[in-house]
Amino acid sequence: MKSGYGLNLDTEVMLLKVINELKKKYAKEIDIIPTFLGAHDIPPEFAGKTEDYVTLIIEKMLPEVKNQGLAEYCDVFCEEGYFDYNQSLRLLKAAKKLKFKIRLHADEFKHSKGA
Repeated sequence: MKSGYGLNLDTEVMLLKVINELKKKYAKEIDIIPTFLGAHDIPPEFAGKTEDYVTLIIEKMLPEVKNQGLAEYCDVFCEEGYFDYNQSLRLLKAAKKLKFKIRLHADEFKHSKGA
């Protein structure tokens, strides 16, 4: 299960906490793997400032999610109009440095060099 619909630290943390509660509650029935997808879209307040949002994810969101032990994976949406190849690479390298396993959504609409 992935976060990615809050696009700010507080809501992403809340979503991941809910995911972890579901993981505990349904551990015998299904495998739930919490995944941080803060780089799912660009929040409206960061329109035209994607680099600033990438920096926020790297410097604040990823470390907080890791410190709280809320996610096993970090995922990025590498796609035109969202996060480009270089931004995606920076995000995934930062996540890997923090010992997240990594995932990538790429080339869903157009070739973005992600795959």
